[in-house]
Amino acid sequence: MTVISNSVEIRCTPEEAFDYLSDHRSELEWNPGIESIDKLTDGPIGLGTRYLAKWMSAPKAVEVETIAYDRPHGWTVHNGGPVEVTVAIRLQPTAEGTRLSSDFDARLVPARLPPVPRQDPQGRSSQHDLHQDRPGTPRVRRPGQLAMRRLTTRPDRAPVTGPAAWLVRFAGLNGIICPLGFGAFTIPSILSVARGSGIVYVWGTQYSDHVLGQPYGIAPLEQTGTRATVLLLMVAFLAACLVQLVGGILLICLRPSGFVVMPAGMLLSAIFWWGFDLPFAWINATIELPLLAAAWLVYRRTSRKLPAAAPPERVEL
Repeated sequence: MTVISNSVEIRCTPEEAFDYLSDHRSELEWNPGIESIDKLTDGPIGLGTRYLAKWMSAPKAVEVETIAYDRPHGWTVHNGGPVEVTVAIRLQPTAEGTRLSSDFDARLVPARLPPVPRQDPQGRSSQHDLHQDRPGTPRVRRPGQLAMRRLTTRPDRAPVTGPAAWLVRFAGLNGIICPLGFGAFTIPSILSVARGSGIVYVWGTQYSDHVLGQPYGIAPLEQTGTRATVLLLMVAFLAACLVQLVGGILLICLRPSGFVVMPAGMLLSAIFWWGFDLPFAWINATIELPLLAAAWLVYRRTSRKLPAAAPPERVEL
């Protein structure tokens, strides 16, 4: 354990010094040894605020958390990694401004021994971790053993949070309006036509216009002379709606694959929007496509790529 204490006089009030320095993103303005620092949590700066910071002297970025917060008297931050660091800041008013005192506490984390093979009583080889059986040793989570599944993004990218996340969710919510609306009425219509009846409409059922074995009706598909049964066309339309619905759900769950599935579903559905003469679907598409493009740009900018972790060193026993 190494503790380094220091103090400095600042010509400003404790409140001004606290508000500026407790937001550690300001370190980019006065510390040339830092490469990047980004706030990971939503809301104002306070207890529990977390940052992702990369210093030039460190091999990779580490997560920094505010573990004490007492405005304007002081705050404390802590970060993990190969060297755990706790920095406690205290502010005291003076005649000329504010005295800032800091305690820098660094602790070297012992290297974790790799698992080695052993033989069980049946002679089968298995993996045994020499480190985990030591009394008082905390269990370290291995890659893939997350406390909860990351639904928000790919493992190599930072999670999308705040307004950016809600923009992506809103794009997904707007994208499922048409597949839910049209798909909900397509299912009873398929059942009705399969029984030899007509299409089920919102305001009733017309039995004389559309029957099994005939084109859909007075719409572009019939005018082009497309030879397909009503049942086949509606089943195909329902499948296209399902693809678009899945794309919207993926976006609501903040999965990047939704940016591919949603346009694919809209492209498939557009054939039937035109063929079945559905003007509302085109209006919704003119709103959804720009919204989807904006959500994609925001997602790419917010979900930045995390630095790659260095491979563990091999230890020969």
